[in-house]
Amino acid sequence: MRIREAELRDAAAMARVSVESYRAAHRDQIPEESLMQLTYEESERNWARTIRELSEDEERQEYIYLAENDEEQIIGVAMGGPERSDHPSIPERSLSCICSQSIIVKASGES
Repeated sequence: MRIREAELRDAAAMARVSVESYRAAHRDQIPEESLMQLTYEESERNWARTIRELSEDEERQEYIYLAENDEEQIIGVAMGGPERSDHPSIPERSLSCICSQSIIVKASGES
């Protein structure tokens, strides 16, 4: 496995991981019709916009890192930076991680 910073060319693969993990995580909680409203295309546009905005920010404090498997496929996305709400019970830094379903299945021992 390799960890590296996200680049604009990664937006489609990041969208795949995001959409598939969201749908898998919520399939028994949210109606299928609602799950299908989150599209790969919209997610790719959003990731591309975020990567572009971060790369243009000279004082950026947020970063996106990717986990790749040995075949160089993106299997995880992590985004972190300063916490923005100033809420006293929330840590000063925040991190969100998205893992592909294949990693979740492997970690849980399911087949």
